Amino acid sequence: MKITNVKLWLFAIIPLVASASTNAENLGDSENICVPSGNEITSATLVLKSQLAYYSGDLNVEKIIGAADLTETWDESTVTWNNFNDNFYTEYVDNISLDNAMSGFSVQQITQLVESWMLGDDINHGVLLSSSLANSTFHVVFSSESQDSFNGESVKPKLVIEFSHYPSLTIQRNDTDSMVYDAFISSLDPDANDGQSPLLVAVSFPEFTGKNSIVKFDLPEFCQTDGPGVGTPGYWKNHDWPDVDLTFGGTTYDESTLRRIMKHKNKKGDKSIDMLKHLAATTFNLAIGNDDSCIADAVADANNWLATYAPNVPANISADSYAWQEGGGDALMNELDYYNNGLLPCAGPRD
Repeated sequence: MKITNVKLWLFAIIPLVASASTNAENLGDSENICVPSGNEITSATLVLKSQLAYYSGDLNVEKIIGAADLTETWDESTVTWNNFNDNFYTEYVDNISLDNAMSGFSVQQITQLVESWMLGDDINHGVLLSSSLANSTFHVVFSSESQDSFNGESVKPKLVIEFSHYPSLTIQRNDTDSMVYDAFISSLDPDANDGQSPLLVAVSFPEFTGKNSIVKFDLPEFCQTDGPGVGTPGYWKNHDWPDVDLTFGGTTYDESTLRRIMKHKNKKGDKSIDMLKHLAATTFNLAIGNDDSCIADAVADANNWLATYAPNVPANISADSYAWQEGGGDALMNELDYYNNGLLPCAGPRD
């Protein structure tokens, strides 16, 4: 069905920049995220923030926006009203109420649709959002190009996926990965492309023919990993260790000393302690038989970092220090953290 003057269709495309509910905050490209098979998707929530909302008539009535599955690929830099055509299913996956659109974030459950994409039962082309009201409505939501925030939280569209035995993933564009695409299209200028707009517009005015916008998220894949599964520093501080060389950064620690460091609460924020904890946990995870193909380089680099900046831990290294920032400590520890949480492709989490 073509968009008419009484319907507004909103499209926003959001490929993946993900953050997990564990310590991992930004996982970057979705292709580097592997969700071990056997996990079920317990929920998938689309979150949008309205910038402006107008309704004619009774403001207490529910304002409904529905989501529909797109059927063809499209490109943020070239999509227009004319070339998008009728590339969506007319059946809604879910509906959301926007009664309080200006008061916070609106959420929409698209669990079944995301599950079909990740399982390969359907092709992920994104979601079409549509205002189905016959009276006049005007919705403007923030796009993934927006730099605004609301109560300290980014207003960019996001998809939050919860799994049965895997950390939740929040998929949202960040400042370094341009993997989220969004655009709005309008029959008023049918050959125009607005892929870089900070706002997505959804209009349903009887006197207008339509303004629309689009959402697509690049998703991780389910995959099978070998090995017993990895554990975090929190796991290893309370469990038996494999028989391995406890040499890190050129310094050999006796077991009692390293156990004290692993259990240290680090209230002063010494980053050398954090680095050693994660490097030790990664070393133990590898020693029990987990794959190192996605982490071996980071392990070598982390040992070199300790040898250079913290040959003896604790070394009183702050989060804003040269060693942690320009020296690369922060990025290295994050990569070890992702591995220890089972968020990298070569090793999943423990059962």
